Amino acid sequence: MSEQATLLRTLKMLMLLNHNFGRSVQELARLCDDINPRTVYRYINTLRDVGFVIEKVSNKYYRVSRHQRGMKLEKLLHFSEEESFLLSRAIHRIEADGHDSFRSKLIDKLYSLYDFKRVARAITRPEDTDNILNLLNAITEKRQVVLKNYHSANSGTILDRLVEPIGFTYHYSSLWAFDTTDRQNKLFRTSRFSAVEVLDTAYQYPGMHKMGETDVFRMAGFQTTAVKLKLSMRAYSLLIEEYPMAEKFARKTSDLAYLLETRVCDMAGIGRFVLSLPGEISIVRPQALKDYVREKVKGHLDFQHASP
Repeated sequence: MSEQATLLRTLKMLMLLNHNFGRSVQELARLCDDINPRTVYRYINTLRDVGFVIEKVSNKYYRVSRHQRGMKLEKLLHFSEEESFLLSRAIHRIEADGHDSFRSKLIDKLYSLYDFKRVARAITRPEDTDNILNLLNAITEKRQVVLKNYHSANSGTILDRLVEPIGFTYHYSSLWAFDTTDRQNKLFRTSRFSAVEVLDTAYQYPGMHKMGETDVFRMAGFQTTAVKLKLSMRAYSLLIEEYPMAEKFARKTSDLAYLLETRVCDMAGIGRFVLSLPGEISIVRPQALKDYVREKVKGHLDFQHASP
């Protein structure tokens, strides 16, 4: 097994052990890719060797010590500032080497265990990091901010926006915030403003704050649409690899086929996935998704015909 696969499985075992009532060796083996029970004991011993206290409950179940659950990862593993910097650099190198799937899975584990501000430094573009950290501080302190030179794709304008920040979507890619001018909750792409000015003014409209939903394809919004797809075994495998949250909405219908039923905020996310696997996915519903895919295919063909 590669070092990357071993690391991912060790982190997965750690997350499974972070359970109030503990888990049996048989359950851990099943949930961790159906590994051998003897391998489970090896992972438990490895975690103990690096400082985790793994308790045995009722002589059958294993779990991370209650004292350690909820502690930050730098407390558990004693990460120094230098080690944190090396972790940040390593994650960026993984991205540069093209292993984005591994990088995303590693980041997801860090989200669950690690300090949010340090995760922000590790996973955001260097030019965006200060903005994200300022927004995290403003959310903690419940202060208004000005998003400087925000590029709006809808209106085609570049304006300063006075908002009350509420929270972030996947990997800090967008900000949920209350727009004080329009008196509406909106989604702002974090790559579209040049700077963040944190004001001394406290939230003025906290009762009107509302964050939308994020679907399994990482698209966000306030309205959702029911979708249903028939998937080949290959499409299903790629789905849960790229979008792990989709697994609980998918079920096996035969040895080689699966059905995905969920709700999405936008056709773009699920549409890109469907388009990436021609012949492997059948759209059952909605018609809007069929229209989206058809329009994208038509646009691609028109472009090809128009090219010299």
